Amino acid sequence: MDDVPYLMSVKILKPEFNNVRKIPLNSNQVTIGRNINNSVVVPAITISRNHCTIRKINENWILEDNSSFGIAVNGTLLGKGINKVLHHEDVIILDPEQFVYKFYNPFEDFEIPRKRIKLEHVDEDDILNNVKLKFEESQTYEIKHIEEKIHNAKEMQVTSKIMKDNLQLAMNNKIQLVKNEFASQIENLKGEENEIEKQKTILIAERDAQLALVREEMEGKIADLMVCLLTVYYCICQNANDRYL
Repeated sequence: MDDVPYLMSVKILKPEFNNVRKIPLNSNQVTIGRNINNSVVVPAITISRNHCTIRKINENWILEDNSSFGIAVNGTLLGKGINKVLHHEDVIILDPEQFVYKFYNPFEDFEIPRKRIKLEHVDEDDILNNVKLKFEESQTYEIKHIEEKIHNAKEMQVTSKIMKDNLQLAMNNKIQLVKNEFASQIENLKGEENEIEKQKTILIAERDAQLALVREEMEGKIADLMVCLLTVYYCICQNANDRYL
């Protein structure tokens, strides 16, 4: 007989998950999830980073649902932040495809609550199929949301290229205008040859200074635009990733 309550998988797990076939509750608080900081790490994409917490309060073991898609206990889907008191042989579905457990508490009074007596007459496959359907509906919604975010990100990439090309064109036009203006002034210089060379040198220096200012101004605008667009693009992608996880 075990000396602590535990969860036991009712399904045959893949070899890489054999270490979570049995989950002993050997402390007053056990966290389960994909994040390595959890008491029990389950490295599967269908398990949230912080999937759930099971804690002992007085003589009761309480399950808190922290998952993205929901946890079911005896066929009832809980919901993020919802707590549920666990009883001996309760069926806990963390993920209907792989991770379905029974809760065993060797110290509990084994009188079966009325609700669970009723559940004994329900086909377990019906319970699993119902939870699986809800899981798939939730997953479909999340996938559509992610696809929408990806579409927005792609549109943002196209928009950023157009805006960048427009700024580049505006910079080239300004540069050409400055060059034309000073070329005309240089061409119309009059006077002695030495004086013309001096004026030409001054005009070329002024032209180069103005060209440098134009380039600095426009390249700064392009850089600011790219930083802004990349920030928005990152936020779109990160938001989609967080919702999926």
